[in-house]
Order: sequence, then structure tokens, then C-alpha cells
Amino acid sequence: MPVIAHIADTHLGHALRGISAREEAVYRTFERLIDTVERNSPDIVLIAGDLFEHHRPKPKAMRTALELLKDLTSHASAHIVAVSGNHEIVQRRGSESPLRVLEAAGVLTHLVGGDSTTIDVNGTTVHVTGHHWLRPDQLEKVLPGRLEPDPEADVNVAVLHLAVEGTLPSPRETVGPSRIPPGFDYYALGHVHEPNLRLELHGAPACYPGSPEPRTFKEASTKERGFLLVEADGEDVRIEFIPVEWSRSLAIVRIKDASRWRRELETVLRDAGKDAVVKVVFDDPKTDPSVRSEVESYLEGRVRSAIVETPDTPDEGPSDTLARLLHNALSALGVHVNPERLENALSKSNVRSLRDVYSHPETLAETLGVNPETVAEAAKLASGSADPTVVISTAAERVSSRGLRDLDPHLLTDVAIKILESDSVDNALIDELMDIVSEGGTGEEAENLEEEKTPATVETGEETINGETPGSGAETSSVSEDFKDEDRPKGPVTLDHFIKGNRPG
Repeated sequence: MPVIAHIADTHLGHALRGISAREEAVYRTFERLIDTVERNSPDIVLIAGDLFEHHRPKPKAMRTALELLKDLTSHASAHIVAVSGNHEIVQRRGSESPLRVLEAAGVLTHLVGGDSTTIDVNGTTVHVTGHHWLRPDQLEKVLPGRLEPDPEADVNVAVLHLAVEGTLPSPRETVGPSRIPPGFDYYALGHVHEPNLRLELHGAPACYPGSPEPRTFKEASTKERGFLLVEADGEDVRIEFIPVEWSRSLAIVRIKDASRWRRELETVLRDAGKDAVVKVVFDDPKTDPSVRSEVESYLEGRVRSAIVETPDTPDEGPSDTLARLLHNALSALGVHVNPERLENALSKSNVRSLRDVYSHPETLAETLGVNPETVAEAAKLASGSADPTVVISTAAERVSSRGLRDLDPHLLTDVAIKILESDSVDNALIDELMDIVSEGGTGEEAENLEEEKTPATVETGEETINGETPGSGAETSSVSEDFKDEDRPKGPVTLDHFIKGNRPG
């Protein structure tokens, strides 16, 4: 019976809030993951998206993946098959997914747009079909025509990076089960970071292994992480969750009584250790700033990094992508809205896209107690269709001392959207932004990125705002068409023309 190891969402290169210790924790956990996979001697290893944190991985992230996966194929003789997740979807025409590099190196098979590969395991044929991440509304349109099992194969497996309806709070972020084709013995899923072995699609198991290392403080509440070991022969499917030790270096301390902060911290620090990244939240938003300074001084040297906040300071921003884009845009316009309140308002208003927000701002404005004109302006800003002056100020604010100046509006939209979508600005993101600026990238729609795999006839269903295409609320940006390719500056663009101050080292 073929043995399949199913992993997903390793996010190599991720550094929570730019903290290097968190990036190192991701690498160490990945090493333990691959070591444990190898010891289980799988015939096939499936990577269901987001192997990397960025579509242009940091050199160490690429080297780590290349070395460890190459060892896995040589020592365990495993066939590795992977699809691209939303973090690996390239942003511009002509760019390639980092998984293509690994495929060119002979490390894995990269499946795009319904590609398939058949693997013979001791006389049992395993047919693997995969599709890269797209916005949920796009996937619901294209999957029925692209994902097909092989009736001649003994075992059919689908590898997908998506959230099945019910696995995330917002319906906008999920795909309906009826839009995912039947006929597969196992659905290897990625994108949801919590392990889930209870789902079924058309009577077959559909599972998420979860992320081996949590990306946020919130995810750290899930104590058991790892991967799935699947045995299938076409008649029976057995699934086992294999735990892998993760760093356990994330800790949240909620301080209810500011006068007793030392006692509450000491309890947590006994277990956390010096490598811990600790987030301290004072329940009272009016806590005296001097107390917060005392806590920061106390934690210095006792833990690797400390973040001290009040409840009004969100950890990662809204979880729903549309809410996150709007939250960032509203903040840039000087309107501060509680993230949960914004998500609830979007849900109650039945808003599904930035187009909806722009067309009917009064509905959301009334719920939030915000001026409708401001909501409409936020929708334009989030879509990259705003007044360049507003976008420039937003960009400069988000990159702080690394502010951008003299940005040509023909190139600015790409940069601004990347800034607005980011929860933190680290060196890799700055590098990526500068690459976009220097190349004059077009930021094509994700649906058009894999041209050789994706038919041009696929409709995206996008509408326009005053002739401009707003974003959809998808995590990978759909860049505004304000400036067509023929309008963009020709020839190379030097970074000195765009950057004020020094880039981070």
C-alpha cells in the first residue's frame, strides 16, 4: 500500500514582526519535520502550498528547502509533488514561482492549473492532480473543468491550496464543496493552519496537516503540530497525524491588573526561557505608558524579544483579507476601527468585495459610525485606485524611516498594494518592493500568471470603479489597471530615484 506524507504551510523565511529568532524557529522546525518524514519512509511527499513565505524567497529559505528536500528524495527515495500557495503566487507577468526552481533542480514536481503526474509504487499507480492557489471565486469557476481523476489509476489524489467552506470564519475566503470535483480517494489540502482530519469531500477524506510552526501568537494556542501520513490503495485510506516538535517560543501574557504585572510575568517566564518571544497585553487601554516602559525594561535580557501592547493594538490585523485591506486603508486615512468590529460589520453588510464597499459605502459607514465618503476613499486606497498623493503618504508611513519619495505614479500602485497588504515590513519585503519599483512590474492578476497553464478564456468576474479595477480582497493582489503597460516608463529605473535614506542591511 503506497505511503504518502502530506505537509503544508511551512512558510520558510517567515519572521513574525521581523524578529530574526522567529525566522530561525521556522527553519529549525522544518528540519525536524523533514527528518521525521524521512524516518517514516514515504513513497510520495505532497506539499499543499506555501512552502515559502515569499514568492521571492530569502536565500536561506531557498537553500534550506533545496538541501533538505534533496536529501529526502535521495535518502528516502520519495517522489515530492507540490503546488503553489498564495504566498508563492508570483506578482508579475514573466516571473516564476520559486517551486519552479526546485523543479528545475530535480527536487520535486510542480503542479499548476490541474496538472497531474502518475507515480508507480510497487505496481500500484497513484495519480496526483494539483492546482495552485487562486481567489476562491476564481477557483469555484475553474476547478470543475481542470481537476480530473484518472479512472485507470489505482489511487487518485488531489492537492489543493484553498479553504473549504466552514474552515475559516469568512465565507469570502472559502470554496464551496460542490465546486471541488469528486472522484478522488484523498484530498490533500493546505492554507488552513490548524490541523483538521475530520473533513470529507464527496465521501472521501479531505485533510489539513496545519502549519508545523505557528506564524502568529494566536496560532500558538494549538499545541500539537506536524504532518499527515496517509496509506491508500484505492479501497481503503488510513490517515495518521504525526506530531513534530515546534519551537514553543511564543507566549502571550494578559495583564488584568497593571499594579501586579511583575507577578503575572514571572509565572510565564519560568516556562518560556530566554529564546521566547513574549507579547504582553494590558487589558486596560488607558494603562500608564510608564508602566509599559517598566515592563519592557524588565523583559530586556530575560527573553529574546518582547512586544507590549494594549487591546487596541491588533496582533496581526483582521484575519479576513478584505477586512485587513480596509483596516489598513482606514488607518492610513486616520480612522482607527477595531478589527473585530470591522469584520463583523462586513459580515452583517453582506459585502463581498472592494467594489461592493465602494458602490454602497453608506451601509458599512453606518455600522462603523464613519463618514461614507471616507469608507469609499478607503476602498479606492485598498484597491490601488486612490489619489497618488494619498497612496504616497500611506507608503511613506508604512515604511517609516525608509520612506519613499519622488515615486512615479505609473509604478506606485504595485508598491502601495504590497505595503497595504503586509502585516509587517521586514528586509525581505523592502527588497521585494524595491524590485517591483526598479523593474516597473505590472503586477498581473494571479489568474494570468501561469500563462502556459491557464487558458486566457477564464473570466475573473471583476467589475471596475470609474474604469479602474479594484482589488477583490484576495491575499494576492489584483493590481489596479489605472496605468496600462504602454503608459509605463520605458527603460531601467534606478533605485536612487525612488528611495530616501538607507535601505536596511
